[in-house]
Amino acid sequence: MVTIAQAICFRDLRQDNEDKKKIFPKGWIISIVTLLILIILAVGIYLIIHFTSRIASTTNIVTPSLRWNTTGIIVAGVGGSPGNNSSQLNTPADVSVDFSNTLYIADYGNNRIQKWLSGASNGITVAGQASGISGSNATDLQHPAGILVDLTGNIYIADTNNHRIQFWAKGALSGVTIAGTGFMGVNNNELEFPYCLALNENTKTHLHI
Repeated sequence: MVTIAQAICFRDLRQDNEDKKKIFPKGWIISIVTLLILIILAVGIYLIIHFTSRIASTTNIVTPSLRWNTTGIIVAGVGGSPGNNSSQLNTPADVSVDFSNTLYIADYGNNRIQKWLSGASNGITVAGQASGISGSNATDLQHPAGILVDLTGNIYIADTNNHRIQFWAKGALSGVTIAGTGFMGVNNNELEFPYCLALNENTKTHLHI
């Protein structure tokens, strides 16, 4: 037979169970919602990192492709036709280009320096003899193999077979020997078949090879 105390105890236990049933579902819901939020945040962070790295990698892959034209264009002289006319060259050995894309050509076989304007069909002799005749005077060259033009248009020439370096001022009719004696030798003041030139624009110092 159930006493009043037992009945009260059972009622309290039922009440506790019902209270727990009301409390525990709320706790699980909060936990699930929190877990979902964390999952969403993690997925969002992953997507941001993934697409950022893809954009960066795509940007880095874009690189220019530089290639030479497979067909050359004659800009001075007549192909396959050596000669000493103003439109011709004979064994050009070196070239220098100024700021306006004008070519200065060491026309080795013609013993002269030709100035060739961009797009022109003929050259202008600016050092040596236009006829191609060689010589050792100040107005002559003999197989010039190297040339440099400075910023003011002055010309430095490796007058190879005259064993000297000639300085030809812009517009001048003759050159000045600035290295070598005109005779082949091994002394400090002599040169032997100089071919190449290098110029320090600041000090006007030359290197001859």
